[in-house]
Amino acid sequence: MSWCGWASGWWWRSRRIAAFGCRAGYAGANVAALRAYGRLGRPLVPGGRDAWDAALVALGGTGRSAHERTSALVIGAAGRCGAGACEALERAGIRATRWGHDETRRLDRKALPAHDLLVNAIGTATPVAPFVTKADLDDPGRRLRLLCDVTCDVGSPCNAVPVYDRPTTWAEPVVRVHEGDPPLDVIALDDLPSLLPTESSRAFSADLWPHLLTLRPDGPTGPARVRGLDAFRRSLLRVLGSDSVGA
Repeated sequence: MSWCGWASGWWWRSRRIAAFGCRAGYAGANVAALRAYGRLGRPLVPGGRDAWDAALVALGGTGRSAHERTSALVIGAAGRCGAGACEALERAGIRATRWGHDETRRLDRKALPAHDLLVNAIGTATPVAPFVTKADLDDPGRRLRLLCDVTCDVGSPCNAVPVYDRPTTWAEPVVRVHEGDPPLDVIALDDLPSLLPTESSRAFSADLWPHLLTLRPDGPTGPARVRGLDAFRRSLLRVLGSDSVGA
């Protein structure tokens, strides 16, 4: 089983050649950090990296003592999305526990809810055992009060945090899914890179541009494009049948 940071993107040999992952993780953790410190406004508005960075740095000067500071756990920290999330949390002065393949494969179910904030940044093509379930929310020892699901696989059998039933929005970026002591709030925005439109577009374009240059009038020449066209034709054959698809 292969897990990696999530992002929409172009794939080749099971590897993304262009993706929004890092910006999605950064934006999601940024929104989560602002929420954790009571500084999140709404509706959300897109902005530049400098403005988002400044908002995070300001959180580090809130004057909270060490025992009052938010503790965070990033699952999928080794991927692009997880790396972006960790970067945002560090700027906010939040020390993040980082779980990768090994930690996730041997999930410590006592350590996970002992954090204030959970950022889910994994991607998986096959169903996995949930990290958090609705039953877990009744655990009297739970400290977890905010979940940022950057992966946002709600409604999918691959959903690793099935405690909410719909994505959140820029108008209402946070939804409460459990009342209690503590409550649990969820951030599940499925368009996170749009909060950093300029940086996201430039980075994605820079990744994709070399592959677009392999396009020719008589067909693609680069390996990624050739493989993508072959995959498209095979899928079309399965759906429409061989008589409906030209060579």
